[in-house]
Amino acid sequence: MPKSQLLTEMNLMNGLLDVYGPLLTHLQQAMMSDYYRFNLSLQEIADQRQITRAAVSDALTQAKRHLMKFEKTLKVVALQTTLKTWIDDETIPTNLKKKLIELLNR
Repeated sequence: MPKSQLLTEMNLMNGLLDVYGPLLTHLQQAMMSDYYRFNLSLQEIADQRQITRAAVSDALTQAKRHLMKFEKTLKVVALQTTLKTWIDDETIPTNLKKKLIELLNR
């Protein structure tokens, strides 16, 4: 996988994990954090948890599928991205930007 595509996936997964992580099991949350936030390899995660590399891969695949399903249904991350884009838009009035920031910080 090209480096730019890998970085895009890592950013996406971290964003989804921030929003929907609590909807995963504790084990899925931990493994997703280890892999996407702390950049541990599948083997490093497997060694820490005393499970197989394949079990880690399966757990990550399942967690990723859940996160993508949550986003497809709820679209929270997409909405946050849109709000951030509007905040950065110089044509948007300042008072409206303040309201958008309030929405993001809820």
